[in-house]
Amino acid sequence: MPISYQISGGLITVSIAGQVQSDDLAKIATAIYSDPAYKDGLNLLIDSRNSTANLSASEIRARAVLLKTLVGGRPLRIAFVVTGSLRFGLARMICIYAQMDGLNIQPFEDIEEAIGWLEHA
Repeated sequence: MPISYQISGGLITVSIAGQVQSDDLAKIATAIYSDPAYKDGLNLLIDSRNSTANLSASEIRARAVLLKTLVGGRPLRIAFVVTGSLRFGLARMICIYAQMDGLNIQPFEDIEEAIGWLEHA
């Protein structure tokens, strides 16, 4: 499966591998909010290190809007983890759009740094 999640403690971890479509993201959000372990106020870690998506500028904006729609005001912080400078730049673009929509989101290349940022919310 290209997308999965885990809820542990105060953190939701979403792992993305390969190509993921917008409807896959909507389905995982529904699964998370239906999970008995879910509660409002959890931080969100999006681990996209194994993603192979190459998004256009319009797709990047659409993903940021979708992210805002899916998470609403629920998570306190969102960390977006990627690998490589090109993917970091694309993640930064998504984060900038999402920040303009009011989300507290940051891109990272190091997962431990991302977790540290989330834990110090």
